[in-house]
Amino acid sequence: MNLSFIIPIYNGGKFIENLGSNIKNIHQAIDDVEFIIVNDGSTDDTSEKLHRFLNDHPEISARCRLIECENGGVSRARNQALDQAVGRYVMFMDHDDNVDAVKLGGLFNSLCVQDADILHFNCRYPVSGHSQTVDTNRFMVDFPFVSYVWSYIYRRSLIENIGLRFNENMKYLEDGLFVLAYLFQTDKIMVSDEQVYDYVDNPDSAMRAQRSDAQNKKFLDDVSSAVKGYTELVESRSNSPVYSRLKEIRDSFLFIYIVNMLKLNLGKKEFFSRLQNVGYDFKMANYPSKFNNRLPVRMLCGLFRSKPLLNLTLQTGAFNLLRKFV
Repeated sequence: MNLSFIIPIYNGGKFIENLGSNIKNIHQAIDDVEFIIVNDGSTDDTSEKLHRFLNDHPEISARCRLIECENGGVSRARNQALDQAVGRYVMFMDHDDNVDAVKLGGLFNSLCVQDADILHFNCRYPVSGHSQTVDTNRFMVDFPFVSYVWSYIYRRSLIENIGLRFNENMKYLEDGLFVLAYLFQTDKIMVSDEQVYDYVDNPDSAMRAQRSDAQNKKFLDDVSSAVKGYTELVESRSNSPVYSRLKEIRDSFLFIYIVNMLKLNLGKKEFFSRLQNVGYDFKMANYPSKFNNRLPVRMLCGLFRSKPLLNLTLQTGAFNLLRKFV
């Protein structure tokens, strides 16, 4: 099996027709592909529509495994699929997004020929010849870190060699920790600026939906866990020639954490307690980076380096004046 295509789905009944079109196109474009669809305890008509689609398309049903499970979140769904995957490579897709199957098929053939450890597509920087192969250190330094798990194709044996799985305790920002931990295992990376994957900005998604107070707390807790996770990963590579770049990546998520705490108007006590909990030293020494050096980001980083100014910002609500810029 060349490729395991993993698709978690929760209450996605209205997207099944479009998902089916994507699956049919991918099936035609890539030889020897399996689809692992995980219905994560949907309460709508997702299961019924999935079974109908598979019954209507026996040629795809033969290449598809449908896992029905209790709702446990996208990380658990992906992990269950990884446990059953047998492909040489693995790719993840969200049920409400789209894939250009023709471009994917061409790049996947090149990936197999190059025998690279990972393919990164949708690169936001121009790539010579639209695709090239680089070593990991050059990739980390020359290209922006993209934390979306769907923007890569992974060699499954490397995932299994280190027992890599998604953190099932995190609902938000779990992708990036998986991606960075995987990148540490690679030697040869294929990069392409071909726009293979079309992320659909679904207002009902976990990242876009209006959050309750409890969900806002969960979001902040998960960003805190992400900052700690990145710190642990980065410090494990303290002797790496790209250590400074890795610290930039970590600080970019620290930046996200502070911005979101200010947006949620946390009280001063909780705000500084959370900063202490992630070990923040009020230096923000490694951010902004060359990949995000906009004036508002530079201004905010200056603010974040000053505890007295942060204190004043919390007291006056002055951050609201900057909200439209971030």
